[in-house]
Amino acid sequence: MAPVIQAETLRKTYRIRQQRPGLGHALRALVRPDWIERAALDGISFNIEQGAIAGLMGANGAGKSTLIKLLVGIMPRDGGTLTVAGLDPFRQRRHYVQRIGVVFGQRSNLLWDLSVVESFELHRAVFGVTRADYERRLAELTELFELGELLHQPARTLSLGQTMRCAVAQVLLQQPDILFLDEPTIGLDVVSVERLGQALKRLNAAFDTTIVITSHDLAVIEDICTQVILLEDGRILFDGTAHAAVERYGRYRRLRFVFPPGADIEAAATFLQGRGVAVTIDGPELCGVVDAEAGMVGICAALVDEMTRRHALAEFFVEKPSLKEVILHAYR
Repeated sequence: MAPVIQAETLRKTYRIRQQRPGLGHALRALVRPDWIERAALDGISFNIEQGAIAGLMGANGAGKSTLIKLLVGIMPRDGGTLTVAGLDPFRQRRHYVQRIGVVFGQRSNLLWDLSVVESFELHRAVFGVTRADYERRLAELTELFELGELLHQPARTLSLGQTMRCAVAQVLLQQPDILFLDEPTIGLDVVSVERLGQALKRLNAAFDTTIVITSHDLAVIEDICTQVILLEDGRILFDGTAHAAVERYGRYRRLRFVFPPGADIEAAATFLQGRGVAVTIDGPELCGVVDAEAGMVGICAALVDEMTRRHALAEFFVEKPSLKEVILHAYR
């Protein structure tokens, strides 16, 4: 079976107008503006299989938002090929939008003064969902997303987490083949993020729905995604599973220096940083990720005795890092 999403040498370039300071430059720009071109996506290729939960990751400006806009069909590509569910998202978007569900950040189609179920009814009418299919689907989604107590509340009374669960359920009423979520966890507390993530995993398991999600919450990506695509400067840095990402960067290790109460942790951090070991303070600990192949673990181990004498070091651990720590270290 062919992948549900196929991209080959996909390109998107933006023309950016340059504005220099001063009245003379401003007047000249009216007649002869200066433009530069920047490749937001620079010939990337990837596949996403049916039923996958794919996470798009990268720093700001890496190309995530541009890619999601191409995938949902609201922006044309400049080069390469892109097919989603056998369709060209932009050129065949009239048919394509019937096959997908999309939620961008905290923006939703829930109407402020209507109850959630009334907004759902309007969505049913717009997408032509039959009454029987709607009632069946509503019952399924109410259970999957734990909406029972929310359906008859006005949208304006919902928390951010509740709003997001309802917004995602709303776009699933027409039973799309693919669900696109752009930064759905922005502003959510830890509990809301966990509930949304668990709901998405239940949805995927129950209906084999393909989910594509962009998020800066790397813990969510690591927890729910079966595929991770890491972008950097418009190119793909990594494409594989979250486990494979950590294995690929397996030479990295997390170091933890644990200190007793009252220890001068800032002085200890300065001591390590002065010897080339980048660490951050986390409560009574100093934590950092280092390249084991570069000999940094051995260097730190050699410093343990001195750290114990100078800064009352209590314990020292060498551990396997999380995906979040690996990615953050890769971008430094």
